[in-house]
Amino acid sequence: LAIGFALLCLPISSTSLITVEELQEILLTWELGSRISREGLAQSRDEVTGLKAELTAYELTEKMLREESRGLKADSTKLTLDLTSMTKRKNNLETSFDDYKGQIRSEVAALVLRYRIYIAISLAVGAAGLLVAILK
Repeated sequence: LAIGFALLCLPISSTSLITVEELQEILLTWELGSRISREGLAQSRDEVTGLKAELTAYELTEKMLREESRGLKADSTKLTLDLTSMTKRKNNLETSFDDYKGQIRSEVAALVLRYRIYIAISLAVGAAGLLVAILK
């Protein structure tokens, strides 16, 4: 894909072909952009994994508190308050997690749109270059 992109970036008005150095520079730029995008997505996935683990921990804590409240009637008021607090924290975390998932989806959609635009521009430049070559 990167080679195709580089070939589509041939000069339109110039009669000389692209140099090897220019092609290497285009390929390096493309690879750097791809690497940055992949690293950003990997970091986002890691953060989502961390949020999932934290959510699981809160759910386990909530479950343990429920079991403990059944066995300890004397401390039921305190445990109910603890359970309510944990439930609120869990609900807040779920809301944050859902917001974060929406943000990641938006960022991925923006990346996809950006690459589609790059591809469309590259194809248009290539087509224009081909048209110029045919007309000469």
